[in-house]
Amino acid sequence: MQIVRHLCIDGPLEGVVARLKLTLHLLIHCGNGTRFRIGTTSDPQRRADAYDADASSPYAVMELLYAGRTAEDVRQVESALIHAFSILLDNPPNGEDEPLPGPQYFLYLVTDAGAFET
Repeated sequence: MQIVRHLCIDGPLEGVVARLKLTLHLLIHCGNGTRFRIGTTSDPQRRADAYDADASSPYAVMELLYAGRTAEDVRQVESALIHAFSILLDNPPNGEDEPLPGPQYFLYLVTDAGAFET
């Protein structure tokens, strides 16, 4: 799985949800993907490898969206985005929290195609 970091923002929680709602809107409606899932991880490579190991996983690209200061910050942003885009995402209604041992915390979007492949 390809991991893309060019959209990743970091910093305090204030304003992050609004910025990421716009980013997700663009990725979902203007990109080439047809399947989307939001998640959290403290180790993007390990999480990408887990998707690759799952033969039923349709995902090919992981877009890192947010690098948070705490696991709670990342989970709050994840919850807000899942709520806002629930009809378009493969996420289960209650979520599936991955343990986040730190020291870094990431919010990601996996998709079945690169967001803006040409």
